[in-house]
Amino acid sequence: MWTLERPTPVMLVSPLAPEECSLRIAAGINRPFMGMVFGPKPVTGYVKRSKLWLRKRIWYGNSFQTYLYATIEANPAGGSVLSGEFRVHPLMQMAMNLWFAGVFVLCAILLIQEGKGMFAGRVGSTVLGMPIFGWVLFRSGRYLARNEACFLTGFLLCTIDATPAIDGEVLQPAPSAR
Repeated sequence: MWTLERPTPVMLVSPLAPEECSLRIAAGINRPFMGMVFGPKPVTGYVKRSKLWLRKRIWYGNSFQTYLYATIEANPAGGSVLSGEFRVHPLMQMAMNLWFAGVFVLCAILLIQEGKGMFAGRVGSTVLGMPIFGWVLFRSGRYLARNEACFLTGFLLCTIDATPAIDGEVLQPAPSAR
C-alpha cells in the first residue's frame, strides 16, 4: 500500500519477563474511548498478551496522530524485547489513499473534459488545489503529532525499565533497578 509517511521502527530491551511487561503497560494506560477524555493517565491503548497499540491521550482531535503498534517477545538472553513501529492509524492511511486516488481520477476526468472545451479554464485551480490541500492537511496533522513517538518511547522506557536496542541488535538487558 502506498503511504504518505514511512513507519518509524522501535526496539526496546527490558529485563522483565514479557508477561510482566504486558501487566505494567496495561496498568499504566487507559482503555480507548472513555479513557481518552475522562481517564487520568497520559496514554491510551490496548495490551493483549504479546501485542499492543498505544497512543498519547490528547484533548483535541487529530486523525493523523502517532500510534505505536508493537509485540513483546521473550529475549533468549533473558528478559523481553518490545519491537514495533510508530505510524498513522491504518484506517486513516487507507482513507487518505482512497481520497488521493479519487482526487487524481477526478482531476484526470476534468482535464479530459477541459480538452473538449466543457469547462473553459475553470479546472486549473481544482486540479492543483485538491492534491495540495490533501498533502497540507496530512502534514499539518503530522506536525501536531511530531513529539508523540518520543513521548510514547519515554513512557515505555520508564514503565518496563527498558533500554533501546542498538541498530536492531538485541543485547543482554541491564538488571532491573526495581
